[in-house]
Amino acid sequence: MYEPFHALGLQNQQRFDALMLTGGDRPRFRPQALDWELKAHAEPFYNLADLLAYYDLGQLDQESAAQTVEVIAFGVTEIDKASKVDGDKASIGLAIAKGLEAGKVRLGYRVVPPHGRVTRRSIEGHRLDWEEDDDLLKTEVILDVPPTSIVDCTVSYDGYARNHWWLTDASRAQNPRRAAYEVVDPELAVFSDYITKAGKTPRDQHDFESAVSWLLWMLGFSPVYLGVSKQLETADLVVTTPGGDFAVVECTLGLLKSEHKMARLIERTEAIRAQVDASHHVLPVMVTSKTRKEVRAELPDAEKLGVLVMTRENLNEAIRRTMLMPNADAAYEEAERLVAEAQARHEAQPELELDDEAGRTKN
Repeated sequence: MYEPFHALGLQNQQRFDALMLTGGDRPRFRPQALDWELKAHAEPFYNLADLLAYYDLGQLDQESAAQTVEVIAFGVTEIDKASKVDGDKASIGLAIAKGLEAGKVRLGYRVVPPHGRVTRRSIEGHRLDWEEDDDLLKTEVILDVPPTSIVDCTVSYDGYARNHWWLTDASRAQNPRRAAYEVVDPELAVFSDYITKAGKTPRDQHDFESAVSWLLWMLGFSPVYLGVSKQLETADLVVTTPGGDFAVVECTLGLLKSEHKMARLIERTEAIRAQVDASHHVLPVMVTSKTRKEVRAELPDAEKLGVLVMTRENLNEAIRRTMLMPNADAAYEEAERLVAEAQARHEAQPELELDDEAGRTKN
């Protein structure tokens, strides 16, 4: 199977093509036994997932019993991660593999100022001066931008986007909520640790819930963290928008239905919906530290129930959004639209007709 957007690339805002070869079923094994064996090595690993990540071998698909091999084609063009906005200047470094045609490169960018219209432009590679650096060709683009602007840039080759990156001025944040948060947690170090390492210690559930509440606050919402109290039988978070709409949020480090979390989320959403005025919308939200691939088997049930599911990929995108001026009402409307579209897709699917042994048709 050909996969044009491999998860390993998406985690780094890059487009990696992959060829996936699936063979026969592999024998079942106890991952715990292998995990503990890896811990005892002279060069210890936490578990099998840690070992695979060390060698860039991707993720182990626990749901499938089949043998799988992935052949990944890494990017041939990328944006220099040292690119930045400094005052009223944006410097964007580009690199391509030597041997490629610079004329097929295009840098597209959006300049998002704190106020006013967004500027959208692109520059063709033949207009840039390239220099050889070992096996690469490199260049730099300097742009004039309004102070505290955010630059959303993408480098493409031969019409295909290969790498995307957000550039900000590290000394002047556009989002005042994020700027205020970074006073106590510079560069979101603690926050990122809570998100990326979720699931390794018993305290991680509480830390993950805290990080989700901080994220929602930086995005312009008003969250109240109820899950911190063991005396309250309620959802982890209840969130409001400036316009007065509600979201009921349940956080999990596992699958969506683990510990009956999804069922409890629906029950608690309906309880809050019954208590607020009908003019206020109430949206159930499930946030998981797992990837979309890991919970894909449960997504149809969540979509049918009108639950918005945020996976690790959605969290990463939301973190990038905290760089922009927050607009919680617009984000809420987008979430409602996505939920409605997902429900409509399931409602549009016709029921299959099956014949029983007597030849009668059953729905």
